[in-house]
Amino acid sequence: MLKSSAKMDLRNTKVLVVDDNVHALDLIVSILNGFRIKDAVVSRGGEEAREFISKQPFDLIILDAEMPQEDGFSLLKYTRT
Repeated sequence: MLKSSAKMDLRNTKVLVVDDNVHALDLIVSILNGFRIKDAVVSRGGEEAREFISKQPFDLIILDAEMPQEDGFSLLKYTRT
């Protein structure tokens, strides 16, 4: 059991956030900063996200389910193949 004084330290976690809404991206990155994740990679669409995914592995990918060009579900399917 975690003590109440224990903090999650996710400094070394590699995160990709994909959302077409810039305000949502800012909010999610702020939340991640609260978990000490300082270098989250952000993408405004599926095509750019695919480029990031092909160049480096991520521990966590946060996807918007409904984006204009490519939805998060098809991008998720791409990441699993």
